[in-house]
Amino acid sequence: MRKYLNVLSCLTISMLSLSCNSSAKKVSNQSMSGEIEVVNAKADNGRTLESAVNLKNANRVDECNGEIDKGLQGNDKNRKSRQDGIQPWMILDGYDRVVEVNGDFSKVLANSVYDYLGYIGNDYQRLFIDINSARRTGGKQYYVTGESRVRNNACKFEGDIEILSIREKTYGIYGVDDYMEGKVRRRGCCIAKYSLREDPKHFGSGVFAGYLLFYWYENNHRHIVYDNIDIDSDAYSNCQYAGTWQSYKTNKVKPCCWGQCRIPNSGDLDIGSCEFIVNPKYRSKGWEGFIQAW
Repeated sequence: MRKYLNVLSCLTISMLSLSCNSSAKKVSNQSMSGEIEVVNAKADNGRTLESAVNLKNANRVDECNGEIDKGLQGNDKNRKSRQDGIQPWMILDGYDRVVEVNGDFSKVLANSVYDYLGYIGNDYQRLFIDINSARRTGGKQYYVTGESRVRNNACKFEGDIEILSIREKTYGIYGVDDYMEGKVRRRGCCIAKYSLREDPKHFGSGVFAGYLLFYWYENNHRHIVYDNIDIDSDAYSNCQYAGTWQSYKTNKVKPCCWGQCRIPNSGDLDIGSCEFIVNPKYRSKGWEGFIQAW
């Protein structure tokens, strides 16, 4: 009987040991997987992607657009990227050099070269938005005013834009066939964050917040100019805003993005290869007029 109990005890210990080893191996593999994802968190074509790290470590990721929550965890490199404001959707091909520019970007921010295209909500309800004015308040800070409209509900807003990083383009500066050669001193882009507050007294109002990417160039007179040098490119876009809208009344948060010529993080809303084309299945979400005009 004692011999039987000894054998049973040995078997139990062996099984516990195997279970522990398996658990330890599983934890080790998960840890290694996390390290690999951090190492591989770089995008093609010069983009910096935080998404691989954020999807594992952030408190949440909005399904709208991969917008990263404030609870970013990670190593020093990821924290630096976060401070620079670089987001997964940003197209930074060739904008490799971080620079300081003591220029006024107000005219770029308040430009009306192209109408904004935008949406709000996971169902891509059309958002109409205009930035009516922009004024530099000091350093990299700007005060802007504008108006938004969803369906028949229009509302004025005001708010702040803060430039986080300025990058200079290092190749392809003069456009196709260098047609702008001799007219451009340098080209660049700005990465910024924004907080735009609608009138709280207005029905259905709230706050737009997120990140912004816009492109500019400096002409021979050292003036900062809106960059549409690559307007004939299929992927051309400018003044790209991506973030959320939060209701004052209910605190409900919705994905909300807009831009010129293209919309960042627009999922299957945009099915165009050469230009922005609305997916017909969202026709009833305020896009009927746009589709007919196109």
